[in-house]
Amino acid sequence: MRSLGDKIREDSEYFIYSPGRTARELFLYPVCAGLFYYEAGYLLKRNRFDSFLVLYVVSGSLDVRADGLDGTVREGQFLILDCYSPHCYGTKEGCTALWAHFDGNFARGYAELAAERRGKICALPNPAPAVEYLRAILRMLSSGSAVQEALLSRCLVDLMTEFLTAPLPGEKEQGYAAAIQEVISYITSHLGENLNVETLCRRTALSPYHFIRVFKRETGFTPHQYVMNVRMDTARYLLANTNLQIKEICRRVGFSSESTFSGAFRKAQGMSPAQYRSRPLEL
Repeated sequence: MRSLGDKIREDSEYFIYSPGRTARELFLYPVCAGLFYYEAGYLLKRNRFDSFLVLYVVSGSLDVRADGLDGTVREGQFLILDCYSPHCYGTKEGCTALWAHFDGNFARGYAELAAERRGKICALPNPAPAVEYLRAILRMLSSGSAVQEALLSRCLVDLMTEFLTAPLPGEKEQGYAAAIQEVISYITSHLGENLNVETLCRRTALSPYHFIRVFKRETGFTPHQYVMNVRMDTARYLLANTNLQIKEICRRVGFSSESTFSGAFRKAQGMSPAQYRSRPLEL
């Protein structure tokens, strides 16, 4: 469709998409997408537009005001915006922008996590993949052919994954994510050992304080919480799928005594290890 909005050039285009039931229930899906050439003086104010917006400024700049945000998206930067809340954006000098509104049952989680990690206005070390995902969404919607909703969803997931995995400013080339993944692998293979913060952070060359902050950013848990989760998950599996004595399970998952293990298991599961093992089989 050609845009007819005020202060939007006539050669701008956008496409609206109405997802099927499967996409609404399972996928991320675009609500609309477009390439707009905003003229100087363009201004949009909305109380809400039920979707989340990812916008890339190809040239010029876009001024944005929304809940907790008052800033300018410049050339080469992205905007991640919750359009369920009141928002306003416009341009004084003119702006070319590639954008997609999207939604879905998991859309808020993706958008909020990406904005928390990078900021609502952000840049990527290599923006080309994210820009290409936006262009691919636009191509699929404009093709006039039947759209494969799973492919649209994959483009959106891959787009958001770029914001979640690309290194942050000041990080090493591969970012800290690789170091944290190595620590996670170490935890899994050394579960019966002492896995305190000092032991784990030595594997990353980070200070304990910095390690805890980065680990929580990457996983959503402190190192202690994550280790306890893995220990409890492993204990549940061993109780349900082996005949190992509880004392041996306690040792394998890194507890120094059965009483400590039983107390931690009861707190996590609401029952003792013995009660968990003797539960009736659920068919």
